[in-house]
Amino acid sequence: ELLMWELDVPVRITLWEIGKGLLFIAISGLLFYLVMRRLLNRLLKSETSLRDSERERVALEKKLAQSQKLEGIGRVAGGIAHDFNNILTSILSSSHLLQDAVTDNAARGWVKTIRDAADRGAGLTRQLLSFGQRGLTELKPLDLNDVITGTVGVVRPLLAQNVMLDLNLTSESATVLADESQITQVIMNFCLNARDAMPYGGK
Repeated sequence: ELLMWELDVPVRITLWEIGKGLLFIAISGLLFYLVMRRLLNRLLKSETSLRDSERERVALEKKLAQSQKLEGIGRVAGGIAHDFNNILTSILSSSHLLQDAVTDNAARGWVKTIRDAADRGAGLTRQLLSFGQRGLTELKPLDLNDVITGTVGVVRPLLAQNVMLDLNLTSESATVLADESQITQVIMNFCLNARDAMPYGGK
């Protein structure tokens, strides 16, 4: 009995130590799992962030290339518009002189048509110059009836034969303060969009 008592105490202590050891291992394993899980989550987020940063970098490079391409187109358009503007200036000057010299009404009408077309061309040229050089728009009083009538003369040949264009202009003054080239572009876009929306013809 004394031998059993002496053996029993160390056995109970050993089991208690084993229990504490297992508990320590379990807690340590849980802490290790939580720490590793947090580290893995951070690594995954970091990798995702790197992928997002790479995508953003590629997108920014594409935007920069597109911007440089548009800038190049703008410079080319500005150069062409500048040369074309010189030609139109010569046509306008000549048409003014010719209209003063011509006495025949029919001939004066043709000269006015040439001058009006050159004026519209000069307006579109100014718009190209504004695009190429980012210049300021030229605001001035405009009679919308005159602008619409002049623009229709340019647009009508671009319409299909089965598309009819009918003007319904106001009899009152329709003066606005605007840039003529931009107003002309708006009217042309209206007409061409309407044409594209009516592939089978219309009014």
